[in-house]
Amino acid sequence: MVTKTWTRTDGPAARQHLAAEFHEHYRQSGVGRAGAVPVISGADPTTLFIGSAISVLKQHVLTRQIPGRGIALAQPAVRAHNARRLLEPGFRFEWGGTFTNIAVLAPHHDPKALLAASLSFFTDRLQVAPADLRIRATEHDQDLLGLSQSVGAHLVHEIDRQPLRYYRHTIGLPHVTGRNINIALRIRDGFRDVGNFILFKDATDGYEFLEVGFGDTTILRSLHNLPHVLDCFPFPEAPKQESPEQERLRRLREDCAAVAVILWREGLRPSSKNASTKILGKYIRALHDSARRSGADLSEVTQAVSQYELLTHGDVQAAPELTEYMHHKSATLTRTIIDQRGRP
Repeated sequence: MVTKTWTRTDGPAARQHLAAEFHEHYRQSGVGRAGAVPVISGADPTTLFIGSAISVLKQHVLTRQIPGRGIALAQPAVRAHNARRLLEPGFRFEWGGTFTNIAVLAPHHDPKALLAASLSFFTDRLQVAPADLRIRATEHDQDLLGLSQSVGAHLVHEIDRQPLRYYRHTIGLPHVTGRNINIALRIRDGFRDVGNFILFKDATDGYEFLEVGFGDTTILRSLHNLPHVLDCFPFPEAPKQESPEQERLRRLREDCAAVAVILWREGLRPSSKNASTKILGKYIRALHDSARRSGADLSEVTQAVSQYELLTHGDVQAAPELTEYMHHKSATLTRTIIDQRGRP
């Protein structure tokens, strides 16, 4: 695994480099490349925000026209599954609300080649030692288990360590379900999943296709042995000493800022207009509340969010407007939080 000393400002360049390496690796296997879309584009009507590459690529499934050896995509993603718990006292999370999903959608005709390319992405391209990689599968899927054991015979397989639902997938299409094996990398004293190899099937006509998908921040967390996926984001370094609660509030503040920035940059504004604007409002309320509870003033928040936006997105558009909104709405935001929580 990579041992270079990591600072949080390394994150943006490392994420870009990882996506570039991903595209180049699969290009050499004959896989094409698709362009990313805004997370609020509505490209997938089954979800509020684009939360994965398959949301963009599944148009090829609907038309039954997956090109050649497949198509790859590095897609910025927002998953707002934490939104309803952001103000919950003591709430902690392992996975952040935004990342880049690097994925390949491919025809079913050569699953062995695709899985081999996916494993070699780690062992050859990223120089992950075989001892630092695990394949997780279930005996219920003898075809996938046999496939992974033939391609990755030199790798450790973990069989049925999780409930069956862990090895199942859906993509928001009726009658389409997937069976998956997971790829995990060593992190500290254990292993964490970084992605899946999935065989999908449409029950209506038997059409089958493949997807490989990884999270960029989960990979980098493992490669650099980082405490949290948010350490891939260029916020200020953590204080040398902070209490568990201070650390929790800092992580919450960072995650809320990262999600709010990408949504704000794409033109979304907080309001009660629809579900998307309401979710943005939840992240801004939680950003305001976590900053207030940790004793961070508005100028400190503005500086941190501006640094993040500049280093991640290349310029500063959202941070000043977003924090100015928080300043003008401070009393309303605090009152709303008290109403929801029942106490300051």
